[in-house]
Amino acid sequence: MDKVTSFNHFIKDMHMSFHNEDRSYYSIPDSRQLIAQYLLLYDSEDTEDFINSDYDHARMAVRLGTYSSSEQALIIDEIREYVGLIEHPGLSVRVTGQSVQDVNIVEALVSGQIYSLSIALAVISLIMFLVLKSASLGLISLIPNFFPILLNFGLMGLLGIPLNTATALIAAVAIGIAVDDTIHFLHHYNKMRRQGNSASIAVERTMLVKGRALMSSSAILCLGFGVLLFSSFMPVVYFGLLSAIIMIAAVIGDLIILPAILMCKK
Repeated sequence: MDKVTSFNHFIKDMHMSFHNEDRSYYSIPDSRQLIAQYLLLYDSEDTEDFINSDYDHARMAVRLGTYSSSEQALIIDEIREYVGLIEHPGLSVRVTGQSVQDVNIVEALVSGQIYSLSIALAVISLIMFLVLKSASLGLISLIPNFFPILLNFGLMGLLGIPLNTATALIAAVAIGIAVDDTIHFLHHYNKMRRQGNSASIAVERTMLVKGRALMSSSAILCLGFGVLLFSSFMPVVYFGLLSAIIMIAAVIGDLIILPAILMCKK
């Protein structure tokens, strides 16, 4: 914390000023009457941000020197823990402010991401099971769809890209596009298997039929999202960069990781 400002600081400043700026008087006077006289003489709007006109609500402003939401969350938790330990009869203490709102937004984004991705993966697995009539293929289909999402959050952590309302959309876009390619691949693979082909032959023929189309569509999507890199708004730049990378990761998952898993499947 860089600086803390409260109504007490104004009282201390007045007390010191009335004693010829002697630093030894930079304290709260013991006399309530003296404080009342200071407040009567001191007519300024500076205190309005720290106490109301009825003197029953006060505010203490804390300036944090860190912009990391995780570090801010630790500081806020320590403040709340400290408030819980001290005795303040008759007072209700509430921690609030812009930093608290920012931490709450990030926590809401993270929990929302986990919840929505969990629901999406469960629904995708169910749909793949109904379409392919195979529980194993339904579970296998999650792997190439989950791979771009892990890469997305890994790159965000590695490059220090913040999680905000723009970057939070990337995972949903990634899983939506990746599952489309996966459905095409597994549908044709399942068709080849039903014709009596072995896993290796089914994968080979699926790659020949679907591989070029998957690569072409992914390349077009990568170029489309790449246009966003020319934006002057950084959240949009991050969105375009990560989306383009994830398009490449999605096609790698469908053309390399998925066939490798299917080849190992009996």
